[in-house]
Amino acid sequence: MLLCHISGGLDSAVALAQTVKSGMPTMGVHFYLGTDEHIIAASAIADHYSVNLETIDLTAFWDLLRDDKNKFRVHGYRSIIDQISLAYAEKIGATHIVSGEMDWEYGNGDLDKQFGKLMGKNTLEAYREIMEKQTALYNEMYKTDIWFAYPLIHLTKASTVKLGQELNVPFELTHSCQYADPHCGTCIFCKARKWAFKEAGVVDKTEYADVHSN
Repeated sequence: MLLCHISGGLDSAVALAQTVKSGMPTMGVHFYLGTDEHIIAASAIADHYSVNLETIDLTAFWDLLRDDKNKFRVHGYRSIIDQISLAYAEKIGATHIVSGEMDWEYGNGDLDKQFGKLMGKNTLEAYREIMEKQTALYNEMYKTDIWFAYPLIHLTKASTVKLGQELNVPFELTHSCQYADPHCGTCIFCKARKWAFKEAGVVDKTEYADVHSN
């Protein structure tokens, strides 16, 4: 059994498509952080691939992580989510947790950069070190054998879009924006999405609020 993170974004959709293609039994998990657009997208993507989806509500936890400027208070929040994933994977008997995380997402923001600096290395290396250690510790403590898989970690966003096109991923079901529906078109996630489709030479059918922006 494989457990696949389904955020609702295009990266996790591509990772799920790869996972399903492998033929291994797959279960999806979505961490609900208060954004309805993402849970709607995650559910639609899971339905498209006939994958059961478990939703874990982390809204109270998420609110605790942010200040009044919507910035995160806690460094390494991904490692906290991954810890929850390990426990859920054990519960359902999954051997691997598949995540669509990518290199460029690490170090995105002042807190991530500060976190990497405090760890004495770049942000990606810092997070990966924490994840590897906590996974090994979990397996040792609970006598399990569960590991994370990051099939897209070294791909660019454009390469991910190209791969998704090859896998016939329904990008129109995905949602990248953290702030709006339709996509705002101006946040870093929307800009990355726009650039990826343009760079990949794939038609972007996304509806953006700023229809005249590049």
